[in-house]
Amino acid sequence: MKQTLHSLPIRWLAIVLLLLGGFVPAFASHIQGGQISYRYLGPGAGGNTDRYEVTVSFYRDCTGIDLPTTAITLEARRGGCNTVAQTASLAPVGVAQVGQPYCPRVQAGVTCSSTSTRPLYEFRNYVGTIDLLPAAEWVLSYDDSARPNTANLTGQGSFRFEARLNSLVTPAGSTTPMFLHNTSAQFSDQDKPVPYVSVNQPASILFAGSEPDGDSVVYTLDSPLASCGTPNAYKTRPGTCVPPTPVPGCTFTCPTSNGPGQIYTPQVPIDVVYDVTGPCPGARTLTPRLTFNAQTGLMQFTPRILYSTAPVQGDNKYVVVCKISEYRLIPGTRQRVLVGSVRRDFLVTVVDGLGNSSPATPTASLDPTQIGGAVVNTPQVTRISVASCNYSTARVVFTDPDNAATPGSPNGAGQFLTVSYTGAGGITALNNLLQNGEIGTATLTQNGSFSPVIVFNFQPNPAFIGTTLRLPFRVEDDACPIKGVQERIVEITVTDGRRVRVQSQITSQGLGNVTPVSICPGGSVNLSGLVTRVDSVRQLVSGVVRTVAQSYELRWTAPNNNGLPAVNSTRLTGPFNITVNPTVTTRYTLQANPLGSSAFPNTFPIDNNGQSVCGDTMSVLVRVVPEPTVAITASATQICANSNTVVTLQALATRPSGVGSTLPDTYTYRWSGPGVAANTTGATLTVQPTTLGFNTYTVVATGATAFGCDGTQTVRIEVVPLPTARLVATPALICPGSTASLLASAVNNGGTSTFTYRFAPANGLATADETKANPTVNPTVTTRYRVTITGDPRSGCSDTTSVLVRVLPSVVANFTASAPQDQAGNSVSRPPVYFKLTNQTVTTGNTTGAAIAYVWTYQRTSDPTGLAINDAPVTFANTAAPGPLKLEIAGTYTIKLAVTVSSGNTNCTTSTKLQTVVVPDYQIPNVITPNGDNQNDVFKVSTAGTASKMEIYNRWGRKVYEQANYQNNWGGDNQPAGVYYYLLTDRNGVQTKGWVEVVR
Repeated sequence: MKQTLHSLPIRWLAIVLLLLGGFVPAFASHIQGGQISYRYLGPGAGGNTDRYEVTVSFYRDCTGIDLPTTAITLEARRGGCNTVAQTASLAPVGVAQVGQPYCPRVQAGVTCSSTSTRPLYEFRNYVGTIDLLPAAEWVLSYDDSARPNTANLTGQGSFRFEARLNSLVTPAGSTTPMFLHNTSAQFSDQDKPVPYVSVNQPASILFAGSEPDGDSVVYTLDSPLASCGTPNAYKTRPGTCVPPTPVPGCTFTCPTSNGPGQIYTPQVPIDVVYDVTGPCPGARTLTPRLTFNAQTGLMQFTPRILYSTAPVQGDNKYVVVCKISEYRLIPGTRQRVLVGSVRRDFLVTVVDGLGNSSPATPTASLDPTQIGGAVVNTPQVTRISVASCNYSTARVVFTDPDNAATPGSPNGAGQFLTVSYTGAGGITALNNLLQNGEIGTATLTQNGSFSPVIVFNFQPNPAFIGTTLRLPFRVEDDACPIKGVQERIVEITVTDGRRVRVQSQITSQGLGNVTPVSICPGGSVNLSGLVTRVDSVRQLVSGVVRTVAQSYELRWTAPNNNGLPAVNSTRLTGPFNITVNPTVTTRYTLQANPLGSSAFPNTFPIDNNGQSVCGDTMSVLVRVVPEPTVAITASATQICANSNTVVTLQALATRPSGVGSTLPDTYTYRWSGPGVAANTTGATLTVQPTTLGFNTYTVVATGATAFGCDGTQTVRIEVVPLPTARLVATPALICPGSTASLLASAVNNGGTSTFTYRFAPANGLATADETKANPTVNPTVTTRYRVTITGDPRSGCSDTTSVLVRVLPSVVANFTASAPQDQAGNSVSRPPVYFKLTNQTVTTGNTTGAAIAYVWTYQRTSDPTGLAINDAPVTFANTAAPGPLKLEIAGTYTIKLAVTVSSGNTNCTTSTKLQTVVVPDYQIPNVITPNGDNQNDVFKVSTAGTASKMEIYNRWGRKVYEQANYQNNWGGDNQPAGVYYYLLTDRNGVQTKGWVEVVR
């Protein structure tokens, strides 16, 4: 600011005291900000639980009620707000710490008490452990009351700190959950969530948190919470949208959200200055002067209103909440899953800065003589890109607009600036982030002066190409009573800057004057190499550091140092020549490794091969032509014993394919082996091996050129004994439709133990099974199966055998039954009746050795009235041609013929045939003659018991006979001759009426 406190007029001092606190008593509220964070410790005490250390950081208003002095209770829920909470006790750590928002002179006179004359805060951490089972989401929370009065929230509602843990996640496209451990993002202790910002001055708040697990983080502005799932309600912003002075050709639109007179939102939770944006001519609108970076967590804004009311009324206080969500990369995929989130409540207080300006946007610059770097300075972020393997220096300068020179005051207000690295661990951790020189180093100079400077010296290792570091800083002046503060992100990105290039070549010719050079074993060639382009490095000249070209060591290398001379390196840019004489094809690599200097003895990083990652390589290939390839073609490699087979061997020597294959050469061939005479030459050899087993023949091909080489090859001819084939069928006798298993085997007789099988096509053998050793067959007729068993197919040695599978004949039972007839063959319509049965059973196949059994039965199934009867079957014949079947009782019958084929213990499935016949019942007569001649003596109505009631009346209607279960036995009963009337009632109540005449 342009005036310090000791020079303020009394009236301004009174205003400051009023705006910054006064003596108005506070309400019974205390929360100003805070958060919950957690840290994974290891396995829990029971089951599959994990143990976490949980920290609740609590900031309270000094004029409100005190912070808890005893343990607070943490709640953990999974599955929603209404689930049963798991609890843990969090103990206070140390003593409460009082904030330091003022300049030292003012801070010394401020106390944290209910009678404090200025707004002040106090903070404390509460720490404890809790064991949690893996879950899709745990919600860790601490609720209390109450928030102070604020400008953007209604009332003094309760507050809720909340963090979430997702330790059981199911990646997209998978049904298997993954168990994860997570340590939440950790907010910097240097970023207090109770910032004071000056009205109408650019302000910045940094929500940045460190991520211990290396997860990706996303920052979002969120709603403050009153309870689980319930946010605190926002107020309406003051003011109305007033169009600016009309401009011809322009229209003005009030914003649909986050404008004057509209409700506060998490995205714009503070009443800020509005800018008129948009083209003119064209449509324009009001835009709040507030930005938020989701990558860095930096919020920048300009407050527009300061009320003169007492601080306890909260008209200048705004609740702001930032949420950090963590996303973890699933190994082996490009998919990231949410593993947790934390929230931080801020209470932003707008004050009168009394003209003090916030520190200016820092300015970064690179030494213009350096290679491969770039700087972009924006109001939101300072970006520095640096090239790997090249030295560069970046200077980030911090200034304050209030220090601009004025007449008589070369340093303006003379404010001293203090720069702090606000990431975890302070400036030491900053150099850790810079990989302790692997990316670069940082030095903060002139801190506490008018213009502090951070000097970055870079010479990044290529392993960090693509790395982006976002470094949080705070710069604050020493104005009184309120210090101007600016939060800043310096973003450093490592790009690929490797520039060094080397060149290597072969300066002598080899065989055939081809590339790559080819030589015979024992030959040699000359190699040459040099550096054609260089990187940059620091050099100290007369106490001044400058950028100069890098010097290098040239070194030739080869696998196992094959063919290298004793001296294979030099500290020259080049050229560097050597002579090599490899014994095998070898690639020679030229390395250019950067050298340090006496002033800066840089030890450049090396890779796993011992080469500098900031160097370059180039290689050449020297090919050693191999010995000729000799091939032997044999007319047969296996022959059968005792076959007197003659085998022809043909040798051919050639150059291997590739470079050197066209080199001319002629060859002589010399043979050796069983039965081969000494010094036998020529490309062709005939042999007749007889010894069982392998007979080995060797040929040596010798070239005739000056670079000729020898090649050797062997071939083995096997004399194979004949196998003995066996074939078994199980069973050998089967019923029609049944199967038999064939098992082929062979005795190797000292030869191979591996055989192939080939069955001849036959009835019931599937084509696909003809090459199996144990096929299953289902012949329809007796069939002989033949198999040929072969040893090694190259020799064709085989044996053949067979087996007979007999199939019993198949039968299909069938017969016919005549119409009812008497014993003489005449047709009858009343019992007893005879049925003539004709056997028409069909037998297929050879019946030799087979027995065919016939069983004839009948079974009465219903009476004449259709009532079902379950009589037992009656066997009446066991021959192929039974006599006539006599049936005396009326009803329906089933006649059955069962035919079974068998042989020995093999019984085939029985074939049956059923026929239904009907035995007619008596017809009720109209006349009976009861004269004792046994012809029509009684009144018969059925041959079967009817279970019917019989009533008989004379012509005057008098009942002369009655029987409940009529048995066909009424013979007139001494009644006189004449006409009588009967009434027959069956078991179902059905009545039949009629008349019958008794003739005597």
